[in-house]
Amino acid sequence: MICSTRVFSAMGGENFEGFTLVSRSRSLLQRLESLNNILTGMTSGLDLKIQDAQQQVQRMGAMCGLAVLPSEVVTNMFLFAVHGSPLNTPRALVSMNLSHVCRGFRALVLANPHFWSTINSTPRRPELGLIGACVQRSKDRPLDIHLNLYTSKVQYPTPAGFALQRIHLECDQVLSLLLPHIQRWRSLHLHFVEAEGFSGSTEIFEHVGGALFPMLEKIGEYHHWLEKDGSDRDMKYLSSWNTPALSTLSVYDCLPRTVVSIASITVFHATLFALYDVVESLDLLNKMQSLSELYFDISGYHRFKIEKQDMDRLAVHDRVVLGNVKKFTLCFASHHATDEKEEEFERLYAIFSKLQAPIATHVRLEGRRNAIPRYAKHSLDLHRLLFNLPVNFPKVVDCDMAINGKSDSTSRNTTFPLHFPTGLEVLRFACNTSLSFPEGDAEVVVFDLNHFRELKLHSSPKCNTSAVKDWVRWMVDNAQLHGAWQSFEKLVVNTCTERDHRDGCECEETILRDNVIDWCDKPEYRRFPRNVGDRGDPDGWSD
Repeated sequence: MICSTRVFSAMGGENFEGFTLVSRSRSLLQRLESLNNILTGMTSGLDLKIQDAQQQVQRMGAMCGLAVLPSEVVTNMFLFAVHGSPLNTPRALVSMNLSHVCRGFRALVLANPHFWSTINSTPRRPELGLIGACVQRSKDRPLDIHLNLYTSKVQYPTPAGFALQRIHLECDQVLSLLLPHIQRWRSLHLHFVEAEGFSGSTEIFEHVGGALFPMLEKIGEYHHWLEKDGSDRDMKYLSSWNTPALSTLSVYDCLPRTVVSIASITVFHATLFALYDVVESLDLLNKMQSLSELYFDISGYHRFKIEKQDMDRLAVHDRVVLGNVKKFTLCFASHHATDEKEEEFERLYAIFSKLQAPIATHVRLEGRRNAIPRYAKHSLDLHRLLFNLPVNFPKVVDCDMAINGKSDSTSRNTTFPLHFPTGLEVLRFACNTSLSFPEGDAEVVVFDLNHFRELKLHSSPKCNTSAVKDWVRWMVDNAQLHGAWQSFEKLVVNTCTERDHRDGCECEETILRDNVIDWCDKPEYRRFPRNVGDRGDPDGWSD
């Protein structure tokens, strides 16, 4: 005992304090372990509750799947539904129907102004209350507006004692609700509707002459042939409106004579039904210095009597150079273009020759089946019609040609085109008439395509298409002669009957470059398999 005491005394006071620190640390560790045990018990209880809550969410989600999706996803789904609905139903009505499903849908739809920014109404019976709600709920969002204008025939007495018939134009009360918000108009579409006996306001845009439309980007006006409404087709309001943001103009059987912001227009879609308008549009195109996309549908300009003065104006009109157009579409009447007796081919050739787009890269030429049939005994000579294609459109890399004739036009031929821009890479050619290869003209044409990669053909097996292999072989021979064959990749051949086309069923064959010559040299350039279930059907494909 005496020895132990001496040893402890020899350790000194500092070592004694060390034992005290160790004791305190152990005590702190015990407390922390106790606290951890308490927290572990609490968290284990929370984990069970969290698992129960997750299972409940899954059960509820199985009953209402949309509820588990993020609100952003649900909003996008609803916007697709609203803006994908046809215009004959007010889109705000679709939004309103969605808001009536449940409180969650209502809160989501009412809080998002995009659901109320497109305003259109039912002709003759406009939903004025809904229009007012759209103006309020869209907040400060830009508005896309579709207005109905009503035309009716009115008899006016004359001093001579007989009545003179004129077209009366009116609008409904929707316009009065929207005029105070012209600073928010982003697009304006005017739809002319025949409405005999309709009573509305004759004051349409008189109160906004010279007004500023700071956000208006697109204007569209849609008539329905001259003899049906005959209303003012000059779009006179555009001569005074200040539209600095205007970039798109779309017209259907009408044409503005003056547009304040015409130099800023980049997209022009025109569907015209009179040669007079076609000639006038050439003057208008000359003023569209920023135009980058042109859609020009003249397939119906034969509907009205063609005056000699209009033909004379077309003949002497200067070529229109579309210096900034990169995308060009021309639609014409395929059957009328074959009627040489009425000089239709020469007239169409003159119109096409007047248009030049030196930097256009994408061109579509569409021969449409016209609603008013006319006899055409001549073939459609595409190689003559498109003679100036390389000169007027020298930079085209993607060209799409589609000829749609009548279903009984198998006896009438369409000739293959022979002239192409040297930089062409992809050519698509579709035709439902019989085809012929102008061999005599092809002998003097140089097919010089240094970047040609793909040729895609689409034809009907009910028509005579035996000339296809002659045309393709001519292209191959010229490509090999001028060293352009190495850039070519493939030939794609599609065929379908009218019935199969409606069902989206077609036969496609892809021939790679090394096999194209063998494909051309076959006695029959392709064989079509018969569809399963079509046996005995005369429209079915067979060998």
